Amino acid sequence: MSLQDLANVGEFVGGIAVIVSLVYLAIQIRQNTQSQRAATFQAVTDSISELTQIGIDPELGRIFTVGLQGSGSLSETEERQFHFMLLNGMRRFENAHLQWRSGVLSDEQFEGFRNGNARILLSPGGRKWWPLWQDHFSAPFREFVNREQNRPSSSDSEPFSRAV
Repeated sequence: MSLQDLANVGEFVGGIAVIVSLVYLAIQIRQNTQSQRAATFQAVTDSISELTQIGIDPELGRIFTVGLQGSGSLSETEERQFHFMLLNGMRRFENAHLQWRSGVLSDEQFEGFRNGNARILLSPGGRKWWPLWQDHFSAPFREFVNREQNRPSSSDSEPFSRAV
C-alpha cells in the first residue's frame, strides 16, 4: 500500500468521523431543544398556577368572581385588588405569549393558556379592564388580545397566528 493509498484511507475515515460527529451534534441539539421547551412550559405553567391561590382565599375568590362579572359592586379597595389580580395574571399570560411567539411553546402548549385567559378577558369585567390597562403591555401582546376579544366566540376553534 502506497503513501497515497494511506492518505486516501485516512481522508475517507476522517470524512466518516465528521459525518458521525455532525449526526451526533444534531441529535444533541434536538434533545436540548426538547428539554428547553419542556422546562419553559413547566416554568410558565408554574407561574400561572400560582394564581390559583386566589381561589384558596375566600375573600380574594369573591373579589375575583365579582370583578369578572363587571357589576361595579366592589369597593374601591376591592377594585384595586381586582386590578392587580388581572395585571398579575396578564403579565404571566404575556410571558406565555412571548414564549409561544418565539417558538419555544408549541401551539398545543399555548392553547390551554389562551383558552383560560380568554375566559377572563371575554368576561364583562375583563372587557372593562383591558381597554383601561392594555397600554401596560407590549404591542404584539395587545394586538393578540384585541384579536382574541373580537373573535366570534371564546369556544371558536379558529386557528391563531403568531404574527403580530
